[in-house]
Amino acid sequence: RPYHQVAVAFDGEEGLRKALDLRPDLIVCDVMMPRVDGQRMVEQLRRYPGMADVPVLMLTAKTDDELRVHLLHGVVQGYIQKPFTAAELQASVHAELRDRARHKAELDESETRFRATFEQAAVGLAMVAPDGSWLRVNGKLCDIVGYSPEELVKLRFQDITHPEYLDSDLVQMRRVLAGTIDTYSLEKQYLRKGGEPVWVNLTVALVRKADGTPDYFISVVEDIQQRKAFERRLAESEERFRQGVEYAPEAIFLQKEGRFAYANPAARALFGVEDPKEIMGRGVLEFFHPDDRDTVVGRIRQLNEERRTVPREHVRIQRRDGTVVDAETSAVPFRLGMRDGALVFVRDVSERIRAEREIRDLARFPGENPNPVMRVSPDLVLLHANRSSGVFLDCFGAQMGGPFPAQFAGVVAEALRTWTVQTFEAQCCDRIYDMTVNPIADGGYANIYGLDITERKNAERELINAREAAEAATR
Repeated sequence: RPYHQVAVAFDGEEGLRKALDLRPDLIVCDVMMPRVDGQRMVEQLRRYPGMADVPVLMLTAKTDDELRVHLLHGVVQGYIQKPFTAAELQASVHAELRDRARHKAELDESETRFRATFEQAAVGLAMVAPDGSWLRVNGKLCDIVGYSPEELVKLRFQDITHPEYLDSDLVQMRRVLAGTIDTYSLEKQYLRKGGEPVWVNLTVALVRKADGTPDYFISVVEDIQQRKAFERRLAESEERFRQGVEYAPEAIFLQKEGRFAYANPAARALFGVEDPKEIMGRGVLEFFHPDDRDTVVGRIRQLNEERRTVPREHVRIQRRDGTVVDAETSAVPFRLGMRDGALVFVRDVSERIRAEREIRDLARFPGENPNPVMRVSPDLVLLHANRSSGVFLDCFGAQMGGPFPAQFAGVVAEALRTWTVQTFEAQCCDRIYDMTVNPIADGGYANIYGLDITERKNAERELINAREAAEAATR
């Protein structure tokens, strides 16, 4: 049998102090206590960092369904009516501790995968506090700015941003905090530890807490120093330009009247052609995804007819073999002999988008979770389900691409309609799941997370049977 170290407090005030000092795995308290009652003690406890997830079992002799519902709605994890036996209390304690240990193991596993993706990303990644303090940084970002992780977390991003670019960055950050925009991207310069500037492309998104208040920013930092240096060389000399274009690491091509007039080796590799003859004279649109061609047509018009520079924009390249590559293009008008054309820069951003997607997926949709995790569209179609969802889906005859089980569709629909978290229980053969429906407003769908509560339910049933037996024996 498991053994536990137990600390005892006389009243709620002393209990709060001891809980904050000892950081226990579980708290058992009575509703009625001197000076500070159990309800007030737990509500105060939840306000302290690190104490929001400590399980609490509340004991009471009062038959108060309203109080019970209030406490169980996020304040305590268990509610035991007096009288009860020592065996009942021990069973409840052991069940809560098992749930806590299982939850911690799942969080540790998710954190391990998150850390691996975070650290191994090919771009700089950081978690930044709303005041600009660096909370967590990966090795690539440290390489870009020349600081160690220990040095960076003592600074704010304002401290290493070039003064010329600080105001524009802060304006965008305030717009995100205000909810005007969800994300922003800009090119700026950081100042490395030695004082030298370095060009980066910064993409920022805000992660909010459950109550909607700002929690932290996720920043994706891409080193574009080489590209910026290359662009500067282009402006200095046509001869150096010609040589630089040919050997540039970034894809560059010249278009004239919407057709390829030149493509450097990097561009030909990006578009999936080897021989320059395979691309020269061909229409530019042939190498862009059909859904993006209207956008490309508009940009060509700005370049060729209006002679206006077009800023960076995300497009999808459709290579010669049909594969699709995420890219960003920017372009400037360019004179080709007697005809007007454009110089176009194309950058493969697949790695950056993949890193952003993995960060989001790890946070919102962990595929290896030992419990069911599913995603449902606004029209209640099952979009995704991890391997652990198989028991639930088989039990209710559902499958990927089909409708979510009708028995629970109303709960999911209500969550999507009100953008509030909903819950339901589902019994699948010999397993019982506590299902939480979490609507994702910026995605327009709902994630459904299941927790196997079979053992807890069995323990509750045993408690009820034991109590009924005890009551029958005393009659």
